[in-house]
Amino acid sequence: MSDSTNEQLHACKLAVGNTRGLAPADHSDNETSVVHGSNIFTVSIGDTCDVTFKKKDGSNEEVVKSIKGKSMAPPLADATIENKLTTLRRDLLTITKSASVSSNLTPQQRSALKDLRKNNELHVSIANKTAEFVVMPKQDMTQTTTAHFANGTVYKRLTMPQGENEAQKFIRKLTNTLETEVNSTIKRIAPQRNIPQDATDLLMSHHTNLPTARVMLKTHKYSIEEIRNLNPDSMKTRPIVSGCNSPFHKALWFVCHILSPLMNQVPTHLKNTHDFLESMRSLSTNDLKNLKFFTADVEALYTNINVHTAIEDVLEFAKENKSSINTYGLHLSDIQVLLETTLGKSYFVYNNQVYLQLLGLFMGTNPAPILATVKMWKLERASVYVDHATNIQQIL
Repeated sequence: MSDSTNEQLHACKLAVGNTRGLAPADHSDNETSVVHGSNIFTVSIGDTCDVTFKKKDGSNEEVVKSIKGKSMAPPLADATIENKLTTLRRDLLTITKSASVSSNLTPQQRSALKDLRKNNELHVSIANKTAEFVVMPKQDMTQTTTAHFANGTVYKRLTMPQGENEAQKFIRKLTNTLETEVNSTIKRIAPQRNIPQDATDLLMSHHTNLPTARVMLKTHKYSIEEIRNLNPDSMKTRPIVSGCNSPFHKALWFVCHILSPLMNQVPTHLKNTHDFLESMRSLSTNDLKNLKFFTADVEALYTNINVHTAIEDVLEFAKENKSSINTYGLHLSDIQVLLETTLGKSYFVYNNQVYLQLLGLFMGTNPAPILATVKMWKLERASVYVDHATNIQQIL
């Protein structure tokens, strides 16, 4: 490619960049130009995304290249915002490229870590709560995880077709079925509530994957000596199911965005450790006199929560605090439909095997912490903060 051709392409790229809001010198709604030497290069974008590159030298105009588009062109963004975003991106790249982080590891430790990475037979992960590194044979990790999901009370192992290709087809078919169901639900609700088409399109699920599962080992439950002698089948674990890019990801994100402000209405909700410490510091000595501090824990809270009653509880709480949330035109009944559609079909994949969670909520799905917090607040409000006993099992 000649130097002159390279220069022309560079000028065209500048023009294309300018159509994205990079403050062109000459810019209309669908056309922008840049000056390069004695030539003026122009890029025009048609309604169907047809792009035409033109070179103008004096009174002569020449079409350099024309590209036929297949879809509608996106609306032009605000140039001021685009300029700020471009500046931010440039500054972030400059900072990250120039920043240097010194290692706190010795040469021997760095060498050992490199050797661990090269060993394909080892599984490296982070332990639950303690953030310790867990290094164990992949075979043992697979055995531990499979043993956890073998609990027939909580999980159902689906019958899979033989062969990897057939199994992948089974997984894809199930994924498409879930996509169709959630998309149909959104398409039915959106026009009833006058949700704009562009917002509806953003909530549509396409090219998704089933949620994937893993477990985190509860190393804090054992001494070092106990861990050395543990059978992989008996390790205590915490299951995590990632719903990123799952068929229900967008719908659950939207519901979570709507319901999140409810957390501010739960008086006993602590956002994090800092929030807890600040609450403790705010108590005077007199407030603490003759009081005893105690903690309580619910075993396997997420899998012990009844999904149906959890949805009812959060909707009841949302109704009580409706002024604190923005439903974007949706009715609470619509949110109920979305929650029932998504949380009622808890499929996930581990090691190319599909499972269905029969009880409770995924630890890892967007609205699960909200539903769990509201459920616990209902329990506390009906028991801890009253004098009479309550039927805890009925509440759960």
